[in-house]
Amino acid sequence: MRIVLINSGNDSGIDSNANAQSWPPLNIISLATSLLEKFGDAVEVSLLDGQIDSLECLANVVRKERPDIVGISMYSTSIRNTIHLVKEAKGVGATTILGNDHASFHHRTLLRKVAEIDYICTGDVGEDTLSVLITQLRLNGDLSIVPNVAYRRDDRIVSQKESQLTKLGQFGSGSRRSKALDRIAVPNRKLLPDRYWHAYAQAFRNQHHRTIDLESVTGVATINRARGCARSRNPCRYCGIADLEPRASSPAVFWDDVREARDDVRANCLYEAFDSATSWPSLLEGWANARPDDLADTRFKMYAQAAETSERTVELFERLGVFCVNTGFDSGDDVTLKLLKGKYDSLSTNKRAAALWTSAGIEIYTSFVLCGLGDEANTRRSLDATLKFAEWLASSTSTISIDAALLYPDVSSTVGRWIWNPDLFASEAPGLGWDFMNFETLLKVSDRWRDEVFIDPLTLCDDFAGVCGVSSELLLEYERRLQLLTKRQNMNFGRSQGGKAE
Repeated sequence: MRIVLINSGNDSGIDSNANAQSWPPLNIISLATSLLEKFGDAVEVSLLDGQIDSLECLANVVRKERPDIVGISMYSTSIRNTIHLVKEAKGVGATTILGNDHASFHHRTLLRKVAEIDYICTGDVGEDTLSVLITQLRLNGDLSIVPNVAYRRDDRIVSQKESQLTKLGQFGSGSRRSKALDRIAVPNRKLLPDRYWHAYAQAFRNQHHRTIDLESVTGVATINRARGCARSRNPCRYCGIADLEPRASSPAVFWDDVREARDDVRANCLYEAFDSATSWPSLLEGWANARPDDLADTRFKMYAQAAETSERTVELFERLGVFCVNTGFDSGDDVTLKLLKGKYDSLSTNKRAAALWTSAGIEIYTSFVLCGLGDEANTRRSLDATLKFAEWLASSTSTISIDAALLYPDVSSTVGRWIWNPDLFASEAPGLGWDFMNFETLLKVSDRWRDEVFIDPLTLCDDFAGVCGVSSELLLEYERRLQLLTKRQNMNFGRSQGGKAE
């Protein structure tokens, strides 16, 4: 059985964040590893990355290899590319499977409106779904035992959750939770062709840095040995992560993964995608205490939250060898911070965290969310404060990268679900401080997008700015001012959440 797994790249006209091709996709590598462990020589798996390859290049491979199965990781920024590839795959007779958060959140609309899509993985751990699904497809077996999958049957859409057995294997309390991800195999990064690894490393070296010696970096890789966030019960209003329940891998498996990355692709600089690592200091301490001497020169980039940053978390990051934190400061205005995040977030909290990371010699990669506050005057006041904060970060801290973009309200986020279910607005928005939004405009935006396959993130952001009482051009004015600031200060700049490419 021939299988092609594709990490889709951004659609034409949609920009990238400041990482800009410098970190490899872990998703398709981990999936391929699990399939080869399960099926061995019975499957042949090819991996493709749309971050690097053009859409036509990806389509040519599908047409040439004529695989039995094509799996595609779909993002809100790659909808058109993904649908194009699905149709190419179906054109050569392949069974098509989509995964990742966007496909999961919108699986009913996608399955109803795109006939070429056969299956959608809806769970957080795609390895669980894909291996069982392929087993049943090979045997023409019982799809009802496949966890976290959606598909069509007759005139209805079947959407199955995890089995009780799978769920017990993932979650629990105490030590079980801290070992829940041990069952995910250490990925074989050699499955991704060498040309990709050279491209990622070169992109990383081409970026501006303050504290890391680029000559010492022999290779880069992505790792994900913990997931979840301390805000799981009260997430940031724009957060679109499907599952925020904290779970992790043991220190032994964490360092096995780090060692394998070095052995496979010479990677000694890794991006740990645990969002957010500051949510679990005891886990970090366990990892740091178990660090092998021969991996002492490994450097990490890790997620951090300002409200969770303390002397202890900074010290733990130092012990682990963290050279950069990815922390969403989001705004320099207290009012906006409480709207976007919560009551414990403030400008003073952001500045304290930035000062702590800077004093430790750790680079800061941050992002700002640009949103309207009901009218132009309040919005400008807020964004002027954000710009002032960004200028302070650039001149007085170790901040090296800034992402900025208009707030993207997808169905998975608190504010986004009001577009897909406007009835929730009246009961939820006032308590969260979002009652300045125009409900009549929200209804029009809801009518436009809630049953749409091709959700253009740029246009949706424009529309949502109108719901929040301002023109998107006002928000883009500040995005451009932030970009000019980074150019003056020799910093990296990117557009997160579907920013428009120049």
